[in-house]
Amino acid sequence: MQKRLNLLTIITGLVLCLAAGLVVFAFRFHETSQLERDTADRAMVISQGISAAVADQYRRLAALGPGLKGDALRRRAEITEMRKAVGQVTDGLSVLHVRIVDGRGVVLLAMDPNEIGETITPSAAVDPSLNHIRRTSVAADTKGGARERYVFANSTALSQSGTAASGRIELRLDVTNNIEALDRESRSLAAGLSIVLFFLFLLLYSLC
Repeated sequence: MQKRLNLLTIITGLVLCLAAGLVVFAFRFHETSQLERDTADRAMVISQGISAAVADQYRRLAALGPGLKGDALRRRAEITEMRKAVGQVTDGLSVLHVRIVDGRGVVLLAMDPNEIGETITPSAAVDPSLNHIRRTSVAADTKGGARERYVFANSTALSQSGTAASGRIELRLDVTNNIEALDRESRSLAAGLSIVLFFLFLLLYSLC
């Protein structure tokens, strides 16, 4: 009889531990999904702001035709104006990277000046991490320094009237602070559940 009670106590303890783990996992999954949705909405607002800010320069560049690439494109005054306009829109925001690509796949603006004027191949244009949070290493020439960050990638269509084709705006948003806050909340939840379940286990043990 005593052995049966001991076995029942062990099983009860394991079930309680499993239940606590599932609760923490469900909380983490829900909050991460919500963070991704909220960040996607924020990225959309930022992209709309950028689209409006560079509309004039984008139309002027599109009107120059498909032959403008490489160094000739980098030297255009419109590129400098676009960089300044994007900087004003993203100032104070957790934007790590902005890249504007026209309908031909030519990079009009990027954090790396060497990318400007280059054509992105279809395989390079498809990013499987879009609209998801990924842990990645951020280069030293971007905000935050060369260290591991949690980044949300987003790509939004950039369509201007009077242009032949739509381009896109690619953003990388830093959500490291949000993830770290979620980590703290998850640990607090786990600690609270552990205390409650520990006393519940003692109560069940005493009843047995």
